Order: sequence, then C-alpha cells, then structure tokens
Amino acid sequence: MKKLYRLEAITLLSKKNPEWIHKDIFRLLNKADIWNLAYENIKTRKRLLNEVEEKNDKSLQFLLQELRKSVYEEKYKFLSSKSNKTIEDNKTKKIQNLDVFNSEITQEVIKIILKAIYDPMFSEIRSGFCKRVGNHNTLNYIEKNFRSVDWIISPIKTEKYTKIDSEIIIKIIEKRIKDSRFIRLIKKFLKSKAVEKKYIFFSNYYSCQYGELFLFLVDVYYYEFDNYIDKFLVKTTSCNLLEEEALTKKKVDFIEKTIASEYKIKYARYLDEWVIGISYKKNVAIYIKNTVTLFFSELTKNSFNPIKIDIKDIRKGNVLFLGYYIFLSKSLESKSKNKDNKIKSFEKLSKLKFDVPVKILLKEYIKKGYLKQTATTIRPISKTSLVILDDYVIVKHYNTLWSKFWKYYSGCTKRRRLQYFHHLFHISCAMTLGHKHRLSRKEIFNKYGNNLEINTGEKKSRISFEYKTSWSINESSWILGKNFCIPIN
Repeated sequence: MKKLYRLEAITLLSKKNPEWIHKDIFRLLNKADIWNLAYENIKTRKRLLNEVEEKNDKSLQFLLQELRKSVYEEKYKFLSSKSNKTIEDNKTKKIQNLDVFNSEITQEVIKIILKAIYDPMFSEIRSGFCKRVGNHNTLNYIEKNFRSVDWIISPIKTEKYTKIDSEIIIKIIEKRIKDSRFIRLIKKFLKSKAVEKKYIFFSNYYSCQYGELFLFLVDVYYYEFDNYIDKFLVKTTSCNLLEEEALTKKKVDFIEKTIASEYKIKYARYLDEWVIGISYKKNVAIYIKNTVTLFFSELTKNSFNPIKIDIKDIRKGNVLFLGYYIFLSKSLESKSKNKDNKIKSFEKLSKLKFDVPVKILLKEYIKKGYLKQTATTIRPISKTSLVILDDYVIVKHYNTLWSKFWKYYSGCTKRRRLQYFHHLFHISCAMTLGHKHRLSRKEIFNKYGNNLEINTGEKKSRISFEYKTSWSINESSWILGKNFCIPIN
C-alpha cells in the first residue's frame, strides 16, 4: 500500500500550504492499491457489484486490472449522460452493468485524489458534502450564528438548476494540479456530463441523483468563492464604503475598520447554495452585494448570464435556503430591575425561525399525483400508479415518503406545517388502498384502523403507516452528520 502513503503526503502538503501545486498525480492511477481502495469505498452498492461478478467470468481483480490499464493508457471513456437506454436482452444488460461498474470505480479514484488535495482546505460550514457533515450541519450553524444579522445576501434562483461552466472548473483545478494527463481525465468526465456544449447543470434539490465526484467538483467550483469571502471579509482591514449621505452627494467615504469584526458578517454555504449575513446598515450590504456580483462576473467571464443576487431584511421577509424558509421575528423588549431598583429596558434577540416552503412543496406533490388542486383548496388523492402493488407495499411507500419529509424538516419551528403534510400523506395512502379495493376512505379506516395496519404475508409480520399525534416544538432538532435529499424533487 505504498501509494496510499503518497496520498497522505499530498494531504500534508495541502495542509501546510493551500496554494501548493501538485505534479505527477496521474502516476497514482497505475498502482493497484488506489483502485482497491476505490472498490472498498463503493462496496455498499452490493447489488451492482454482485451483478458484475456474477455476469462476468473474469475475476474482480482482473476487471480492476483491465480498467486500470485502460485509464492509464488514456483509452477509457466515461458513460455519457445521454446513453441511458432501456435494455431488454441479458447480453446488453451484462455489458451495461460492467460499464456502470467501471464508471463508478474510475470516478471514485479521481475523487480520492482530489479529496487528498482539497480536503485540508475545505470548511465544514462551507463544504459540508465534502466534509461528510450533512446539510443539517449548515442549517444548525445558521441557527446559532445568524441571530444578530439584519440583512441577508443570497443568489436569486429563477430556475432549479445552477448553470456551471465546466471549463471554469478545469481552470480552478489547474491552479492546484499541474498534470496534463490527470486534467484530461477530468475533462473526459465533465464532457460526459455536459448537457449543453461545455455547460453542466446542477441543483441541490436533486443532489441525491448525482455521483459523488460530480458533487465534489461542485464544491471545488465554489471553493474559489469561499476563498474570496475569507480574504475579503476576514482579512480586509480597510474598505471603501458608500454612506447614505455620500450616495446622494456622489461622494465616497473611506472607512478604516475591520469588516468581519465591526460589521459582524457571517457566511455559510452548502454545495451551490450560500448566504451572507450582515449586522449593520444597508449600505454595507449593498457594497458587499456589488462586490460579490463583480466576483462572479469575473469568474465566469460573462460566458453566460450573470448570477443575480438579492438583499433581504431578515425581519421583514424570508430567505429560501436548502429547502427552508428562514426568517427572524422582531426583537422583543424586556425589562429588568438593577441594584437601585430602577427599571431598565433592553432588546432581547429572538431566535431564527425555520419554516416549510408550503406552496413549493404542494406544487411538487401535485405534479407527482399525491394531491389535487381544486377551485378552493388542495386535497389528497389516490396515487393511481401504486394501485397494482400489494397493500403492504403501498403503505411502505407512504412510510418512506413521510420519513424522508419528516427527517429533512425535523428542524422546522412551525410544527403545524408538518402536521398538515402528515395528514395529506395519511389520507392519500388510505385513498390509494380504497382505490385498489373499491372502498371508501371511511371503509378503509374501519378495515385497517387509523394507522392502516397491514399484514405483510409473513408470519407475525405487520406494517402500518407511521401515524403521529404529537407535534411539540420541543421535538424540533437537526439531524447532524447526515446528508439528506431535499424533498422538493
């Protein structure tokens, strides 16, 4: 395992000097150890690996050896995102399984090398995916550190997808890696994922559908922004800020202060979503917004439409971040007596509130066929595509649907929202069972009970809908250390 020591050496170099330029990286791909490590890392996908082993007469080690040789000789080609076709015959399916296996292993090898270079530079509150801490960790950081902010700067998302220029990703990587063969391999991967010429499209809402290397490269792309924010907000000791009077008189005031400490500026990011919080006058927020806009304009070199950035008063509006509406209620005035029994009033900071984006979610569940929009309201309906399944499979499906929703929105401070969606899923599940058995909703509840308890067919094995009756605010909490898919997909 000598080559794994090389990875440790790379990590140490990056830790000592974040701007260290790494050379001769590609030679790592010619050693079996790193391929075996990649295989162990994706071993959780047992079904895929078992299919490859069963449907190929060659041993696993021989398959890895052939793949390693193909990649090192630069003959390997990644699966294109356009080549996913329905397969009928076993022979074609056998070939496709092997292609998927090769693609997964090769991507993991690239990720291992990039991780050794970039991991020491990534921050948990900014590169949560790469640091394996989860999106709830970022939300937890915001809850604890954004209470005192007045203004929030965040990108305006007109579409679900962020457009990223693959050539910019390559240029960013080339700042740390000087190895033409390794760069060509990453270019091959990005080209296979490109949908529109050189551009790739990414959305946090669909993050579970992307491979880990793809997500890692998104973090690398935004690392440049993280680095810029660090230098601009933390290390800057002087800055040109436009005061309100100067804006009208078209004069510039020079304020010699440390921005981060004086203005209490906070920053957090998870994959392609980021927020900057400012605790000061709006003109400071305007200056930072303009500076950030200029940064993205220079980064993209106007290769596509520039990113649009918004400023919001967190006490008067809400900010959509990682599938949550975040807002801050007005500070409360409290009174207390001092030693001389004189009443002293002071402002008490309120806690940040995290709400479910109800309208957005309802729209998505209507599209998926769980709900229906009427003239006056939205009501649950039968999910017709599930009617052909066994009863216990239907209940299991709705349990999974609710579990994903409940886990992701466990930090919601408006518990009635969760109760509302729980009710919709519960009734939709009953109506789907009723549709299958040609019974009314009332008759289904009479037959299976309020929690829809179903016999699975096995001895003493039953399944029921996860019926919940308690919605206390005390249950509100973040599930740290895990990455969840946002249920808006």
